[in-house]
Amino acid sequence: GSISKGLYVVDKDGNLKFHFRKENGLQNNTILSLFEDRGQHLWLGLDQGIDLIKLASPFISYQTNDNPLGSTYAAAVWKGKLYVGSNNGVFVKKWMSSEPFRAIRGLEGQTWTLKVVNGQLLCGHNDATFRIEENGITKISAVNGGWQFLPVVTKTDTILLQGSYTGLHSYKKNKRGQ
Repeated sequence: GSISKGLYVVDKDGNLKFHFRKENGLQNNTILSLFEDRGQHLWLGLDQGIDLIKLASPFISYQTNDNPLGSTYAAAVWKGKLYVGSNNGVFVKKWMSSEPFRAIRGLEGQTWTLKVVNGQLLCGHNDATFRIEENGITKISAVNGGWQFLPVVTKTDTILLQGSYTGLHSYKKNKRGQ
C-alpha cells in the first residue's frame, strides 16, 4: 500500500499483477493498512474509508478509458467468453483477452443477473427473461426484472426458480432440453 499511489499487488517474484487506485475503483489513493482474511479478501484501510478486493474472485477489475459497460451487476463465463450484465445491457468478449467488449443486440438496458444452468446462459433483464445463445438471444419469458435464478434439482429434472419484480416464478425444461 502507498500513501498517494494506491495499492500494488505483486507476485512472489516481484512482478506487478495489479495496481489499484482511485482511477480504477478505490475511494482514494492513501492506503493506511492492509489485512488479508482466510477467504483471500484483501481489506484496505484508507484515508477516507474501507475498501475490499476479493483476490480469489476470477473477476478482479476491468479497466478502460472509454467504459461502455456502465454499472455492472452480473458476470458469467460461458463457452470461452466473458459476459457482463450492466445498467447498459449485456456485453461479451473472449475470456482472458484484451479485446474490447461488444454489446449483445436486443439486451440493451438494465440487466440483473447472468447464470449458466445446465449449459445454458440465462439472463434476468428489466424487460424479460432471455436465453443467450451463440448466435443471438431467445426470450423465454415475459417476466421482467428477474434478479436471481435458483436451480432446484429433483429426482427427474431441474426446476428453475426466479425472483423478479412481480414475485417468484418457476421454469421447467421443454422437450428439447431448453
